[in-house]
Amino acid sequence: MICAWHKCSKKVYNGLKYCSPAHRRCFHSENLRRKNGCLATSNKLLLCPVCKEKFIPTGRNIFCSLKCRHKNENRIRRDKPAEFGFQNRLKYNHRISLPEYKILISLGCSLCGEPFSDRENRLRPCIDHNHTCCPRNKSCSKCRRGLIHNKCNLLLGYAEDNIKILQKAILYLRGKYDL
Repeated sequence: MICAWHKCSKKVYNGLKYCSPAHRRCFHSENLRRKNGCLATSNKLLLCPVCKEKFIPTGRNIFCSLKCRHKNENRIRRDKPAEFGFQNRLKYNHRISLPEYKILISLGCSLCGEPFSDRENRLRPCIDHNHTCCPRNKSCSKCRRGLIHNKCNLLLGYAEDNIKILQKAILYLRGKYDL
């Protein structure tokens, strides 16, 4: 006996109707959609917008295959510049515009004072802010302290913005720390 799902031609044994549970689900979901009018039952041909091939639609699909659908999604993503998403995140999360961000980059790190190098540009500078005012990934003009290097951000993060821990770390590095 052959699998009851129309897209499969595998042999089925032990009196089963389907070769796998997945094919059983596909068969029943297609029948439900066909009853509800979602699956096309006519032989009307559509033209795929990506590859321009004619195909018989199944469901509300406008593409002939999953491959064409993914090609279309990738084309839409390529049309948007990468800075567009970053600019929106700056505006939504930190209430800062891209020109303001570029000015802050030109000022250098707010903690150590060193400029941001081209090598570190692959890791964008971190926007340092007071976490008591705004949640973790958001900030406002009241709590924003400036842009800092990723390493400087890790230093502040591990110290949890605690001045006593940072003072003890300074004494430890100078060799004056006693336990």
